[in-house]
Amino acid sequence: MNTPLLDQLRYYGEHFQAALPSMEFDEITTRSIPSVQLRPVWTRPVWVAAVAAALIVVAIGLVALLTPLPGDEAEPVVTTPTIPVQPVVVVPDAAAPRPIDVTNGITVAPDGSLWATTEAGILHWDLSAMTPTVYPAADLLPAGVPLGGIAAAPDGTIWASTWKPPQLLRFDGNAWSVANGFEDLAVVNAAEHVTALAVGPDNVLWVAVGKTLVRFDGATWEVIEVARQRDWAHTLEVAPDETLWAAGWEEVRSFDGITWTRYGPEQGLPDEGIGSIAVSPDGTVWI
Repeated sequence: MNTPLLDQLRYYGEHFQAALPSMEFDEITTRSIPSVQLRPVWTRPVWVAAVAAALIVVAIGLVALLTPLPGDEAEPVVTTPTIPVQPVVVVPDAAAPRPIDVTNGITVAPDGSLWATTEAGILHWDLSAMTPTVYPAADLLPAGVPLGGIAAAPDGTIWASTWKPPQLLRFDGNAWSVANGFEDLAVVNAAEHVTALAVGPDNVLWVAVGKTLVRFDGATWEVIEVARQRDWAHTLEVAPDETLWAAGWEEVRSFDGITWTRYGPEQGLPDEGIGSIAVSPDGTVWI
């Protein structure tokens, strides 16, 4: 089978053979060549390939040296930002000033300031000016009565509780005073301490004390029976829709003002050891 390509190759071959000089040999002689040690001669392609392979080996070695072995990773460097002000609050009647290192409750007021109940008293922290104000416990309570939780209302009222005997303190923006009427409740007298308190978006105060829940709307104290055992709630939180959420050690409850709903292991919660509860602005409950 002839094709134009084969014909062209055949043409070049015939002309190349014709151009070679004719060689004739009258006699063929042989001669021995002494033994010579031969050295390999690398052509350029082989030399380039060898250099490339050597470079690859070196690169792999460098990567292996720079890559830490499992368990040899460097420890992360943790930096702690410095606090611009570290206040030292003097405890009244103390021989020497000492920092407040025990906080029982903490809350944020509508103006963004921080309030906390401590062993020395109630601390108000103006975060904009970074200045603390301390209301000494000795000026608020009888000697030996420790402070408990604290909560801020939307209208700026600050509520604080005490332990043994249970009391409520109210800050109206100018001074602290004992909440009238709370101590007169029979359930309060029978209880050892207030376990939790919270304020809703409607400024209604909720207090967990003994076996009951106490509600205060600004004028009237209402007692709501809740449980058979004491200390049924250690955290109270009010959702934006005014639903009250209560966390106990073994369950979580919600109260819409009429009906209680219980949540336990059946709803995916642990059967014990429930810590605290919080509600986000969109109504999501976190436990």
